[in-house]
Amino acid sequence: MPGLECEPKHKELPETICNLRDLQTLNIRYCSFLSRLPEGIERLVNLKHLDNALCSILYQIPQGIEKLTGLGTLSQFNYAERDWSKLGYLKELDQLSGSLELRIRLHDRQDVDEARKARLINKIHIEDMSFFFVRDAMGRSEEGELVRNEALEALQPPPKLKYLMICGFRGTRFPSWISPSCLSHLRRLNIEECNYISTLPCLEKLPELVELVVGGMRELKFVGREFGNRRGYQIVEWDLLPYVDPFEFQRLSAMGRMGGHNGRRRGRRRGQEHHHEDNAVSHGVDDHRMRVNCATTLASSQAIIMVLYSGY
Repeated sequence: MPGLECEPKHKELPETICNLRDLQTLNIRYCSFLSRLPEGIERLVNLKHLDNALCSILYQIPQGIEKLTGLGTLSQFNYAERDWSKLGYLKELDQLSGSLELRIRLHDRQDVDEARKARLINKIHIEDMSFFFVRDAMGRSEEGELVRNEALEALQPPPKLKYLMICGFRGTRFPSWISPSCLSHLRRLNIEECNYISTLPCLEKLPELVELVVGGMRELKFVGREFGNRRGYQIVEWDLLPYVDPFEFQRLSAMGRMGGHNGRRRGRRRGQEHHHEDNAVSHGVDDHRMRVNCATTLASSQAIIMVLYSGY
């Protein structure tokens, strides 16, 4: 039996599905009411693709999933309570490919151990990885900050990753693996709603990076220094970031001449929109076209596209 697709209205899957030993594809995409997978899922020994994208409350994932070592697609893994699932269940799923989205609620130091057990670095076929951190209850204690920082450090992605998103991280520093030695193939980096971090990681030596999206970083104070003086970048769109020194943007504009600067600034608080163009460099494309073809344009010029917004 090659595949089975479930209706989005389903609230649960019958255990009898696990009797379909020849099932190769289980499509539960858009099943937003589905909260758990069948307990006997380990019996689906031939399952290659589990498309559970947009299953926002699918938190009860049985341990048996770790036995599906031939699984090539797992769109999303939600971790909220250790009684429902554990990050360590991903340990042996090294054939996963494409994209993987992890939604994580941290509790205590045990979650750091679970993050290490996941061994994400071994998922060498994954090119797109997203981390969404659900608000935790650890508060702003020193121990809580250590747990958050160490957990993200332990979730090191595979080295050939091309796209990385970190959203909602409440730690105080980025992991050491955001570096050229660990992410030499990274092309796109999204950092959003990481509200307790004041500086971005050093990005100037990431050789393939062409797009950076930063948003909702309420403590962010410096933008641009992380690129050093080696490459230019192009700001396509940026909003007023409340804590960033306006002189930093003047510096960005000046440095932009290395690779081009043709940006749009939006002042959401005032309901105004400001435009800034650097006449020293022109790519000969209008703003819309530049957005659509940003990867091609910037790959050829070795510049980095930056999209900055305030998040409100």
